[in-house]
Amino acid sequence: MNYVILDLEWNQPVSQDRAIEGLAGEIIQFGAVKLDGEKRVADSFEAVVRPCRYTKMNRYVKKLTGIDEKMLGGGMTFPQALDAFHRWCGEDFALLTWGHDDGPLLKENARLHGLPTDWIAAPYNLQVLFNEQVTGENRQWSLASGLEKLGLAPDDAAHDALHDARSTAQIAARLDLDKGIAGYRDATSALLCADVLASAGFRGLADPAAALEGAVGEIPCPVCGRPLERGEWVEQNGEKRIAMAACPEHGRFFVRLKLWRTGKTFSARRTLCRPDEQIDAFYREKASRARQRAEKRRADGAAGEQAGEN
Repeated sequence: MNYVILDLEWNQPVSQDRAIEGLAGEIIQFGAVKLDGEKRVADSFEAVVRPCRYTKMNRYVKKLTGIDEKMLGGGMTFPQALDAFHRWCGEDFALLTWGHDDGPLLKENARLHGLPTDWIAAPYNLQVLFNEQVTGENRQWSLASGLEKLGLAPDDAAHDALHDARSTAQIAARLDLDKGIAGYRDATSALLCADVLASAGFRGLADPAAALEGAVGEIPCPVCGRPLERGEWVEQNGEKRIAMAACPEHGRFFVRLKLWRTGKTFSARRTLCRPDEQIDAFYREKASRARQRAEKRRADGAAGEQAGEN
């Protein structure tokens, strides 16, 4: 069996009012490295993709990747790139990524073009193996931090899909991949939403409270794309929110949201997964605590008003 380390770069809408429902980002670059059974580099793959929906480069993405409209104009169509990648992967391979965004996004883009996705298995998130075998922690790591932790140098510039795939392959070669894959479900049991079905990023949010009920809070079903019926957001702390949502046809989903300030505006990352017993228990506990805090605030407010009247 070979190991395919995949990294994707994708464009985003230039503004949220131009976002397409069910399309968090449109892939503009594939980068992949194939390791053989001995974790030696066997081959690499690269493709620039000409977008058909988000055709104008998002200013932030352009600055981050160095990719502009002229470069994209000479790229493949997405169906051409995905077919080439599929043939390059071969039959017997495990798909590995650094983080959980690339797998859902690849399927999302394939569905956009009406292409089959049954061959795209859920990727193994190398950060899970990295935590299990290197750090012993339960946290997310940037690719640069992971390389630094192992004393490795990055492969050229970051945020180029092939360079990032090569850097990720350096980390993968230091891990016991067979052991990590065999115990992957056990290793992810402590991580809520380890098997992410959909992930979406948002930038330039002027009012995060309004966005929670607007673009960020309007969530498409990761299966059919129809709007989910979402419950109230439950605040975990100042940055994080969770919620339950449901599709009449495809069932329940657990939603996690993280907000952070970027200059004068806010950014957000929203992920969806299927709830299990652990997630249901976690949600009930957090929702109960949120209700208790709200009741205490109301009681304190009423007591303050009564004291003021006296």
